[in-house]
Amino acid sequence: MNVESKVSLVNISSGRLLCIRDILNELQELTGSVMTVKRDERFFRKNELLRICESSRLMEEATGYSFVYSIRQTFFWMLDY
Repeated sequence: MNVESKVSLVNISSGRLLCIRDILNELQELTGSVMTVKRDERFFRKNELLRICESSRLMEEATGYSFVYSIRQTFFWMLDY
């Protein structure tokens, strides 16, 4: 990590836009499980953004690290395949 960096706060992000539905579909496919997701409107803001994609630029500049693995590869690793 670059100690001389002036960055004091860094969001950890791949910089890739992912849909929750796609994430759940990947998990179902890898595990053979079927999930039922129920949306509870009490937990959603009226002005909720439909898409949010964080930039990974500051993290990459501060640490020199950039994400190289897809969400599917990450799940494989997490599930110990």
